[in-house]
Amino acid sequence: MSMNIEMARILSDMRQMREMAVQNDVLPKRLALNPDSSSVSDTSSTAPAFGELLGEALEKVNDVRQESAQLTTDYQKGVSGVDLTTVMVAAQKASLATEAVIQVRNKFVQAYEEIMKMPI
Repeated sequence: MSMNIEMARILSDMRQMREMAVQNDVLPKRLALNPDSSSVSDTSSTAPAFGELLGEALEKVNDVRQESAQLTTDYQKGVSGVDLTTVMVAAQKASLATEAVIQVRNKFVQAYEEIMKMPI
C-alpha cells in the first residue's frame, strides 16, 4: 500500500515539474503532455519533425550552458547582483541539461543498433 502512495506522490511531483517547465518556457508547449491523456498534444496543424525537435532541444541546452558560463564570468569579475548561489544553480542546470542530451543520444543510438540487428 505504501508503494502505491509513493508512486502517486512521485507522479504528482512529476506533473508539477512538467507544469513549471511549461510555464517557465523550459519545455516547449507543443511537447507538454495533455493532463487528461498520456499523449503529446500538438498545437500546430502538422507534427514537427524529429530533427526540428532535437535541434530546438540542443539550442536550449546551448543557451543554458552559455548563460552558466556568462554568470560564472560575471561572478569572477565581481559584477554586482551575481552571487555564488545563482552561479551554482546555473552550473547545475547546465550539467543536468547536458547529461539529459547525452542520455537521449545514447538511447537513440541503442535503439538504432537494435533496429539494425533485426533480421529482415
